[in-house]
Amino acid sequence: MIALESPALWLFAFGSGFLGIALYWARIAVQQGTGARNFIDPVGTLPSFTAIIVISTSGFVPFFSIGLADGVAQNGFAYASMSLGCVLIPLAGVFLFKRIWALAVHLNTPSQASFLDEVFASKSLVVLSAVIAVLFAVAFGGRVMTAFALLYHDLTGGVFDPVYSLFLIASIVALIAVIGGIRAVMYSGAVYGAMGFLALIGLIGFTLFLAGGFERLADRIVDLQMNGEGTAPFFNLSGIVQFTLGSGFAPPDGSPWSTAMVLSATLAFMGLSASPVLYLFAVSSKSNRVFGPGLTWVSAGAVGAAIMAFAMIVGGFGLISNMPDITGEVMERVSELSPWFMAALYFGLFSLVFALISGSFLAAAQLGVVDIYRRYYHRDLSDKLAVASIRILVAILVLISVLMSITAPFLSAELASLCLPLAAQLLPAMVAACYRISIAHRSIAVGALIGVFCVFVTEPFGIRALDFVGLELPWGPAPWTIHSVGWGLFFNTGAVLVISVITRYHDQGERWNALTRFLESTFPAQPFSTPVISTAWSVALAWFFLAIGPGIAIGNSLFVRTVGREQENMLGLPSIVVWIMIAWASGVAMIWFFADRMQLATAHGSEVRKGQSAALAESGMRTDRMAVTVWIILGIAGTTATLAWIFG
Repeated sequence: MIALESPALWLFAFGSGFLGIALYWARIAVQQGTGARNFIDPVGTLPSFTAIIVISTSGFVPFFSIGLADGVAQNGFAYASMSLGCVLIPLAGVFLFKRIWALAVHLNTPSQASFLDEVFASKSLVVLSAVIAVLFAVAFGGRVMTAFALLYHDLTGGVFDPVYSLFLIASIVALIAVIGGIRAVMYSGAVYGAMGFLALIGLIGFTLFLAGGFERLADRIVDLQMNGEGTAPFFNLSGIVQFTLGSGFAPPDGSPWSTAMVLSATLAFMGLSASPVLYLFAVSSKSNRVFGPGLTWVSAGAVGAAIMAFAMIVGGFGLISNMPDITGEVMERVSELSPWFMAALYFGLFSLVFALISGSFLAAAQLGVVDIYRRYYHRDLSDKLAVASIRILVAILVLISVLMSITAPFLSAELASLCLPLAAQLLPAMVAACYRISIAHRSIAVGALIGVFCVFVTEPFGIRALDFVGLELPWGPAPWTIHSVGWGLFFNTGAVLVISVITRYHDQGERWNALTRFLESTFPAQPFSTPVISTAWSVALAWFFLAIGPGIAIGNSLFVRTVGREQENMLGLPSIVVWIMIAWASGVAMIWFFADRMQLATAHGSEVRKGQSAALAESGMRTDRMAVTVWIILGIAGTTATLAWIFG
């Protein structure tokens, strides 16, 4: 007989409630979203508050995937600077979402792939968006689900096998997407987001209880800083840049967390705002009215504060307690004292990742069926058959994700690490689409492909893949302590600018010019004075330099003073901790300035009417195109196998 104190019993009870809430909203979604067209074309159809809550809470997921608190417990507060990515995610949204929403409504492009094809007429960008969507679903989603499955196994004391737990979690994720589509994901995600935020606050509060209060925690952190042997790398960044050849070669002095690593790694978080799944969330909103205040106060403000507290308090407690797996340790402590509270926290934390993971599978399936297969190969595919195909493909993708996580966890983790860096390579394309800046639009695809190549050869998966075919690179991951996304964006934007200058673009084409006129009429230029604009960009550059750039090294010792022959912290916390918190607060103020005062995310602009569906291919089944595609795939596979046989 299972006692009431059994963690397994409470996890089952709260899991049943979690599933019941999801099924309720799936039923509501089915009732409201009658018809196949509503399932596959959600542009401008969902309540705006659900969009902003889901977008904001999705910002938690990358930090869970990298183990933010565990990373601080293992690497010190230099790693906590990664939490400043909570500012960059909404900052990218402020610049992009309002205009992307207007263009998506105008063009009626429900997926990022169709959007990029309509704007740039580039099949390369379509393929890249599709690959990123699949990676987010299969690899990134699998990694997050696996982490929660392992935690579920540990919290039940081994009652549930990790494989069974993974299948259980994946079934819930797939079920909601299959039944109700994007409407069910958004509705349940909004409710779960609020629940998850409260759960994270509860986890942070319980950590403070274990630590004996905030003052006690701060005193123990300072004591470790001042009296611990070899703890300097835990409280300092290791210079501007270290010219090592990456992991596996000469190790960097102190730690790999130089300011160059912080800058390049945090830029990866902007890739979330440029990803196919957040595009789907953003364009589903009924209006763009909510983006400005939502991204400022909900995403950067409330969510950012929770992420900072999670890193500093939970991670700091793990550092002083020598608990590298601090999140799991705290959850197990909760389970010992209150099993029901542990179960509530577990499903609360899972609530934070649910919408993004479920939405990723749905975005990948919708893109594959509607925006690739029907658009290019089978124009006559009916809406009902398309919906059925999407549902089947969601189930297949979830199954592949689970099987890959079980049979090849190392490969799954390496593929997951590619998602944000690859999505970040779409940033120049999205910015160019939204602002029609003076570049040759045909250079965007070339720059993106160059950026993808640079990410590939500086990530563990790419290096191992090339080694498999006999090409051994003379560097390892993150050479010169610069993350792969930094290398990718540098050569990506560089290629775009160089090609634009060389080609001396003139007429960009009627399609490009028509979209430019649409944006100019929808969002007329605001009468800002030159000093205001100059000040805005100066503030942004200063923040990037001081908060996540080389200037963050100032935070190593800015709030430290010498008393006699000893040093002490002026504010009772390590200097780098205070500097990071100031960087977050000033980042929220910067987002508010751009969103509200510079009106980059306000609701001004004329009404946007929903346009016709994007142009489809010729009627009938295009077997010729399908045959060419199959031959291309077989050719790539054959070439890879041949190179591996000859050189590998």
